[in-house]
Amino acid sequence: MPDPGHGCAPVRAIRREGNSWQTRARTALLVPVAVWLSACYTVGFHPVPPPALPDRIPVGVSLHVPEEVAQATYSFRAFGSGIANRWTVPYGARLQEFARAFLCAAASSCRDATSPDDVGENELLVRIERADYRVEGQAAHVRMRVDAVDGSGSAVLGKEYATRGLGGLGSVALGGAFVQKSVTRSSTDAAFREIFVALVGDLERGWNERGVVPTTGSLGRLRSGR
Repeated sequence: MPDPGHGCAPVRAIRREGNSWQTRARTALLVPVAVWLSACYTVGFHPVPPPALPDRIPVGVSLHVPEEVAQATYSFRAFGSGIANRWTVPYGARLQEFARAFLCAAASSCRDATSPDDVGENELLVRIERADYRVEGQAAHVRMRVDAVDGSGSAVLGKEYATRGLGGLGSVALGGAFVQKSVTRSSTDAAFREIFVALVGDLERGWNERGVVPTTGSLGRLRSGR
């Protein structure tokens, strides 16, 4: 459903200037246009399904996501679904949900870190210090920086991940605003899923080969510098 506010133009009352057929026709045209101009949507997400992971992290994980990352949102307009419609994606909260779901499924234990240095002796501290997100061509583009250290403070991972979720330009063009939310949700989840599958594999290898810090992608579609 549309959400009020968020920079949308308010629907203003149309002043009556008589009961002529011209006035009634103008009113009939302006009311739906005003409502269309005021449409603002927040893209909601379903719970992250339990992931099936090929890799495992043989220790516990302490996860740190800064508040500014966890609360980050992105707003955009799309011609295919009505250029006046505004869509807001709470991608920071979704990132945190994926991080918890995937790291908790892969590690022997998991918890939220109380500070950027909160790590136990037999744990990995995973820090997601930066995340960038945009929607372009009806596809979600995600780039995020992840660093991980072991209980002694030695680096296990230091890497930037970047990928693009599947787009849905044709579907949105046919379905308009009713399809935009579903396409954005699916593309965002696909991008995060790909990144976190690769991240779990990098953390496993980084832990098992401590002293060699992984810096390259685990999946062919993931690439740095994009």
